[in-house]
Amino acid sequence: MHLKGMFNSATNKQRTLKQKITSHLRISQSIYSQMSIEIGKRLLEERLKLGLNKAQMARIGGVVDSAYKNYEEGIRAADTNFLSAIAAAGADVLYILTGVKNTQEKTQKPPINYAILNKKKVDKLMDELNAEQQNEVIKIMEEKKQLNECQIELEEFKKRVG
Repeated sequence: MHLKGMFNSATNKQRTLKQKITSHLRISQSIYSQMSIEIGKRLLEERLKLGLNKAQMARIGGVVDSAYKNYEEGIRAADTNFLSAIAAAGADVLYILTGVKNTQEKTQKPPINYAILNKKKVDKLMDELNAEQQNEVIKIMEEKKQLNECQIELEEFKKRVG
């Protein structure tokens, strides 16, 4: 009788422990699910702030459209490569992950590099040009880059002067 009582007591303790673990797992899954949904909502906000559609955001982040859709819907978590890439395009990753806006003043929002966004399209168009035309396009792009750098310097100067 004593062994049977000990066995039942051990079985009851195991059952109670199993119930507690199951309960904690359900709570953890619920919290993770809610966090993923909130991150997805903030990801959507940042995408709209950048003026991008889902396909463009996916390309910037280096993922296929369906993967990005899963990020925004909270079905799947984005990896660090994706987050780094969208941060470089101007997304506030701190806000996406934590809900806390990045308060550091930015001198200029980083421009979206549409050449990367549409790299295949740009490559195809460049292939259709002759060497002289390609050199002209490259020259224009370099001039635009220099103009952007001058604009940044001018804005910084204006801030220093007051």
